[in-house]
Amino acid sequence: MLVKLVSITNGCHTNGVVRFLEFFLINKVFFEKAGVRISIDIVNSYALNSNQSGDKDKNLHVSQKKTMIRARLKEIVLNYFVGALLVGFVKNYIKGLMVCIKSAKNNVTDIYFYQDVFVAMIGLYMHSARSKKITIYHSGVDVLSQFFLSYPALKNTVVERYMQSQMQEISNRMSAVVVLGDNIKNALKKEYPKANVKRIYNTVPWAIKGYDCSENKRETNKINVVCVGSLQKRKGFDLVVKAMTILKPEERNKINVVIVGGGEEYEYLKNYIEVNELSNCVVLAGKQQNVKDYLEQADVFLLPSRNEGLPLALLEAMYCKLPIIATKVGSIPEIFMHKDAILISPEENDLAYALRMLFDGTIDLNYMAQRSRMLYDEYFHQEKFVTNYIELFDSVCNG
Repeated sequence: MLVKLVSITNGCHTNGVVRFLEFFLINKVFFEKAGVRISIDIVNSYALNSNQSGDKDKNLHVSQKKTMIRARLKEIVLNYFVGALLVGFVKNYIKGLMVCIKSAKNNVTDIYFYQDVFVAMIGLYMHSARSKKITIYHSGVDVLSQFFLSYPALKNTVVERYMQSQMQEISNRMSAVVVLGDNIKNALKKEYPKANVKRIYNTVPWAIKGYDCSENKRETNKINVVCVGSLQKRKGFDLVVKAMTILKPEERNKINVVIVGGGEEYEYLKNYIEVNELSNCVVLAGKQQNVKDYLEQADVFLLPSRNEGLPLALLEAMYCKLPIIATKVGSIPEIFMHKDAILISPEENDLAYALRMLFDGTIDLNYMAQRSRMLYDEYFHQEKFVTNYIELFDSVCNG
């Protein structure tokens, strides 16, 4: 059985989709033992392969430069319909078309596994009717919300109406639709009753290599809080720095926040930190190759996202036995019981309140840390991930 994972990602930016694809590459041997051959088609397959081989420095340096240029251009053009149409819709549609043409060259593909809405709505019609088709929604209940958050000028336009109609076609006509949580599954089943929706939790890509996290040992009087993710609006890192300004100076002195990641909001966050004199308590670490090092040095993991499915950064923190502060978005609330984590709304006042809880004695960080790893092993272990996908591919192909 040949399964092709298809995406418009360029492989250079280490986002959730890229890391999802990397996990399939890392685990190829386990899938092959079950009779499943994995192939990946993206815009730049070499970049993904070089990430696996460790030749990431060059891509990292180039992508940082591109990110800076892209952010400046977005400030100019994306507030206008035509600019957002060209950059947001047309560009992604062309990328999706190119990848689908590339992946269609092999006519013996048993299953196409689409990673983005654009490749799904093109591949649905372009790829052979003999092949089974699966798509995954990496986001939360409102699948298109991330797109329109990035390109707000397209909201309430013919583009939105078209994409919503395509979402209905995709959801109802795919052999299966994979989502990252039960609440997302239930919401999609309600909206698209004909859809065959399957919930499969993600896992930590590097856990399969036998890596483990060392015990966290606090070396300073400050509580070290780490945030990980691409610096874009939906990830909510602006809420973190705003929350720090709400805290009193003596409270800020008890916390050290490290934000790991690169992206379009880097300059905005950097300027905000400087203007509000937060440099002594908030650090922008930029894009890093080994996030695990930062997790091992942290006391607490903070996820401030406005919109998510079930982010890999959260799972990595749980694997590393970190206490969790997270926003109540996507599938996050279905994982944690009371006292397992601090769950809040994506608002700066709520974040400030949660940060105060770290040093006011109202929570047990040691208990939260132990629960994080226990919940990871229960729901997100890599063996469960592999088994669930093998079962999905078998059922779709032979059903």
